[in-house]
Amino acid sequence: MNIVNRFHEKLEIYKNRHVGETCYIFGCGPTINEFKEHDDSGIYIGCNRIIKKKEIRDKLKYYFFGHKYVVNPINEDGTNNKEEVDSLSNDIEKFCSVSLDNEPHSSYAYSDEDIYKLKNINAIPIDLNTRDIHVDITKHPFINHSVVYPATQFALYCGFTKIYLVGCDCATMISGVFNEFWNEPYIEKSPIANNQHFINWWLQMKQFKDVNYPNAKLININPVGLKDKLDGDIYI
Repeated sequence: MNIVNRFHEKLEIYKNRHVGETCYIFGCGPTINEFKEHDDSGIYIGCNRIIKKKEIRDKLKYYFFGHKYVVNPINEDGTNNKEEVDSLSNDIEKFCSVSLDNEPHSSYAYSDEDIYKLKNINAIPIDLNTRDIHVDITKHPFINHSVVYPATQFALYCGFTKIYLVGCDCATMISGVFNEFWNEPYIEKSPIANNQHFINWWLQMKQFKDVNYPNAKLININPVGLKDKLDGDIYI
């Protein structure tokens, strides 16, 4: 199934929907635990297991989640990722990466039945690629590498001009587990390690933004790996 041809045209309704507005994109890095409400109100865009954080989950407008929804739904702590996502309000507009370059044998590939079931939870299936960041997401796949990148592409496409990044720490794996906000033993025992691969793709995202969306700003909240690398840093 060609996901781009079948489903990406649905993304047209989001083009410039939020021109001039502010949003917050929530990754799952440990600094999520330091986040407090900022004076600058905005729309919440969440990624993957940020839904474990109730105070953020309850305010989400948009939600991006990945292939583990079907491929490997059981989390490290024994909770069921699919059940958690299915329980989200249908008022939250969702985007699920179900394929990688429309490759039927990739680990991302969902069955036709899985894909059509996403409609029941108000989720649009999306395709990914590992090479290019495209302006027209109705005709091309999103960029891969981390779910926060498609969320950022989407925010730019929507017209947001102030995009706060929260929990986008560029953390790497520690003892085989990603250093994320709920893995407190790993945070306590090891420093946050910066992942240069993630940092490099953020730099490419900034270059893409500067060329195609020059009025938009990417601002880090409580930055770690991205300190001094995008359009601004704030500490709250």
